[in-house]
Amino acid sequence: MAGDRKDSMLVTLLTWLVVGVIAIVALKTALWVLGSLVGLAMFLLFTVGPIALVVWLVYRFMKFLAKPSAA
Repeated sequence: MAGDRKDSMLVTLLTWLVVGVIAIVALKTALWVLGSLVGLAMFLLFTVGPIALVVWLVYRFMKFLAKPSAA
């Protein structure tokens, strides 16, 4: 009986150890994905965004200049 309890505790300990390692790996992967998405969003917001805004403003200005006058 004492041997069965020791084996049972060992199996429980190993099970929790494996679950803990899997949880740490999953958390690390999720945080890596989240960090990559935040980095991509920052790149788009602060690099591509201003360029797109300037291009859009120039386009609107050119469209305004090309509009025929009402007089």
